[in-house]
Amino acid sequence: MENKVYHYTSFETFCKIISSQKIRFNSLSNVDDAEEGRLNDSPSQAPYTFVSCWTKELDEKVELWKMYANDEFSVRIGVDKRIIKPKQTRVGFLDTEYTKYLIAPRNIDGSIKSILHDVEYVDDPSISMVRNIYGFFTPEYIARYALTKRKEWAFQSETRYVIQAIPNMVKYPEFKNKQNILFNAVFFNRLKREPILFFHDWIMNDFGIDIDNLDIPFDMNYMKYADLLLGPSTTISHENILTKFVKSHIPEYCGRIHRSKIHLRVK
Repeated sequence: MENKVYHYTSFETFCKIISSQKIRFNSLSNVDDAEEGRLNDSPSQAPYTFVSCWTKELDEKVELWKMYANDEFSVRIGVDKRIIKPKQTRVGFLDTEYTKYLIAPRNIDGSIKSILHDVEYVDDPSISMVRNIYGFFTPEYIARYALTKRKEWAFQSETRYVIQAIPNMVKYPEFKNKQNILFNAVFFNRLKREPILFFHDWIMNDFGIDIDNLDIPFDMNYMKYADLLLGPSTTISHENILTKFVKSHIPEYCGRIHRSKIHLRVK
């Protein structure tokens, strides 16, 4: 069974990923589909939602090369989907090196174990945060937020890692002064007693966040077996450069490096 996901990027970005051993999650506010993150009845959660976008398609796609790796020297990373699997703390937040931000799986409800989800393509991607008679959000909202796009995007066959984040007021108290938000002792006590509810309240009330991306560590062991496909405009010289870089930074690499079968003219 195919267990890999694929990410199209430039060689420059690939080098940054390998050197830092981190993958950048971008704010949903900055993705190419401007409809993403909208809610019919509440403030957008896009500023608090961060994604790393991949595809499940083994066959390379010209559209994806052009959209996400439109560079003479480009690379498609094919790697085990378990490469990004942050540990969770006892209360549900992700165990990362960050102190300024509380980070959690998308719409954490105590049962979500993975941060990797397939995108659904539909006629109408609009979403409402409807609550049931018990005051809980409906399964539709929980299942669809950050994972629903118009069917015109279906060529991407996208799967994405999704997390949400807010400022950690215990480690980053100066943020409240930047935003001129009036907080009281009850509010901060809730952070200590009920951190998940505090997390949800912050997002639902749109109290703000001051970042566009998060760099999340990944398991470098999986990169040893990565399938590295050079883009349609690359040359033998590019292949040699990539091979040399990989040997230098991933000494135990035993994956495959090969070039695209597609030929695109460099403009």
